[in-house]
Amino acid sequence: MWPRVTQGGGTDAPLGRVFVQDPDDWDLADKHFEWAGPPHPLFTLKPSDGMLFASSQVREGRHILD
Repeated sequence: MWPRVTQGGGTDAPLGRVFVQDPDDWDLADKHFEWAGPPHPLFTLKPSDGMLFASSQVREGRHILD
């Protein structure tokens, strides 16, 4: 993922929904998303729909998210 985060004002920038292999991916309302390990301090994962957000503090670089 190589997003260019330019949104300012201290708000989180939406990056999109995380990808998971799931044969019945139509039932998003029945899903719960969580980090595989400890949460990354500069990214937020919304448990209800898998949307990933970058903090306004994120700087250019490679970030490993599990």
